[in-house]
Amino acid sequence: MGLTDDNVNIAALVNEKIITDITAVRDESDENTRVVIEVKRDAIPKVVINNLFKHTAARAIRSSPMTYKANGRQYVTIVASNMVLTFGLP
Repeated sequence: MGLTDDNVNIAALVNEKIITDITAVRDESDENTRVVIEVKRDAIPKVVINNLFKHTAARAIRSSPMTYKANGRQYVTIVASNMVLTFGLP
């Protein structure tokens, strides 16, 4: 699929050291868009999410965050702008 503007923007924020708690940004898209953002082990998830909102188009939130567990791991999903963002918490 290739990188979208939002993916490139997040990667640029990481490369420019504006967001320092992200270690990798991967595009795992097929017919659906899926971007995987890996964070440092000692990162505070809420700080990472807040920084992503502050520096990307994700700040146009359309719903409240939803948390859930799957396979023993906790996730947060947020609908923002034209994206659905899901974060796996450590």
